[in-house]
Amino acid sequence: MGSTTGHDSRSLSGVDHSGRPGRQGRRARRWNQIELAERAGISANTLRSIEQGAPSSTIGIVFEVAVLLGLDLFGAGAGELSALVAQGRNQLALLPKRVRNRPRDLQDDF
Repeated sequence: MGSTTGHDSRSLSGVDHSGRPGRQGRRARRWNQIELAERAGISANTLRSIEQGAPSSTIGIVFEVAVLLGLDLFGAGAGELSALVAQGRNQLALLPKRVRNRPRDLQDDF
């Protein structure tokens, strides 16, 4: 599964689990790794890393491969995902634009 230094076992399990649907989707479409890699604009080695659950695979590439294979992201279809993104943006708009450090109590009682 590649280098696991510094990664929590839960995140490694999640990454490992995320590679399986891609491998299954590719095989169901009868695409070899080279075909899917070309469609995704990545190298066959990068695709192999994704399918093997390497924690070094970037999230954008993983999502691109998932979309090419028709896999739902975050358990939501394309229309639902757009609604989730809009909902997240609306929630974010309600939060402060900046988070500042709270002023520390001044200890001036010498």
